[in-house]
Amino acid sequence: VVGDGAGRGSCGVMKMKMVVGDGAGLGGDAVSKGGCGATVHYTGRLDGPQGPVFDCSRTKGRPFSFLLGTGAVIEGWDRGVATMEAGERAILTIKGDYGYGVRGHPPKIPPSATLCFDVEVLGFTRAVVEEGVGMDQGGQSQAEPACCSGGAGAGCDDHAPNHDHAHQEHGV
Repeated sequence: VVGDGAGRGSCGVMKMKMVVGDGAGLGGDAVSKGGCGATVHYTGRLDGPQGPVFDCSRTKGRPFSFLLGTGAVIEGWDRGVATMEAGERAILTIKGDYGYGVRGHPPKIPPSATLCFDVEVLGFTRAVVEEGVGMDQGGQSQAEPACCSGGAGAGCDDHAPNHDHAHQEHGV
């Protein structure tokens, strides 16, 4: 269970660790600090780990990079990924109010949907980006994280601001 510190209880994001990371994490404080970068692979499913897939970075052939605590992704990702370590793989089950809320994200995600993400953290960056520097218009990092694992060509480059599941313009 990942707490939220906002008085909404601690059941909005559930994390089930599948693979232990290497210990290189952000100490769970990335949400409050904001601007810490994360690069992940993920598979997003509706209604649990066996539900239909609505988005997958592996299928797209490149990981997804974003800044924690900046509103660039749904709140469940901000909170869940901030508790993970590089190399860790976990299932994040995210209730609707920590996901896309009552609006959903039509046509793929219905209103108030519970989402299940298989997330593998490839790396973090600790550098805090100054407001408006090193980010595109949607708050996505334009810099390649220095600590990404996966080797050359692993896709730690910037990602389109219209990313299917994570970007603020998509109801996050």
